[in-house]
Amino acid sequence: MRRRKVWLDTDIGTDVDDCVALALAICCPEIELIGVSTVYGDAALRARMAKKLLRLAGRSDVPVHVGCESPLLGERAIYWAGWEGEGILGPEDEELGLELKHAAIALCDAARSHPNELTVVAIGPLTNLAAAFILWPGLAQVVSEVVVMGGYLRLGDAALSGRLAEHNFACDPEAASIVFRSGAALTMVGLDVTLQVSIGMPEVERMESCGDPFRLAVADQVRRYLHNTKRTRTYMHDPLAVASVVRANLLSFEPCRVQIETASPIAAGASWAAREESSKTRVATRVDAQAFETFLLEQLTRPR
Repeated sequence: MRRRKVWLDTDIGTDVDDCVALALAICCPEIELIGVSTVYGDAALRARMAKKLLRLAGRSDVPVHVGCESPLLGERAIYWAGWEGEGILGPEDEELGLELKHAAIALCDAARSHPNELTVVAIGPLTNLAAAFILWPGLAQVVSEVVVMGGYLRLGDAALSGRLAEHNFACDPEAASIVFRSGAALTMVGLDVTLQVSIGMPEVERMESCGDPFRLAVADQVRRYLHNTKRTRTYMHDPLAVASVVRANLLSFEPCRVQIETASPIAAGASWAAREESSKTRVATRVDAQAFETFLLEQLTRPR
């Protein structure tokens, strides 16, 4: 079995899908998790969350690096829900062993150590990744692939509540623009497909039935998020991006040239795409939702 070397860049702690995405990267035997980096807001708290989950899963060997806390230009307000870390971090976790090296530098170093093998999965604002491309433009030719959870092409869906841009791109449009102009091989998994996949209490109860501290912690985070948002199910945006690395057949893709709006005060972060056969960017356009949800639950409840 060929294992994919994956670096996960995440804003874990706000929407629970980041927590589930990290759990999937840990549980899936086809993924070799090389490193984790955190971005946006209190990135150190997010890093402690990731480190705690890795420790509960017996994966303290995976380094966790703190990254950028503010958007590149520092001109946009940070969204902070206020429940980040609840239920998983205690006073004893203040000193969890985080790496001293900045996430952008660590990502460049990992790519150098695994030339043409490393897949970067970015499931938060793209500030760390943009900083890495600024530090080392050659990174685009060394990484195997960059998978981005972000963007949205078909406007008007009720789930967007009138917004023109997806959250990750809207948080740092300039960073998203840098990444999509980097020349790297890119896969965009956006709201067009992620709004079709979700989990709820039946899946939470299946995870809880495993009984180990790691799965119980992940299930508890989902429970808390459903309670805080008053939902019965929640979208699995980020886990779908992780799954696409090892189960690309769950999705359909189109080669596209993607541009990110940065100038508009109303639509900053909006993504625009045009089909272009020669493009190194592919955009997910369809998903087999049932097959993905089955795959996700199988991985999360796999005996360990």
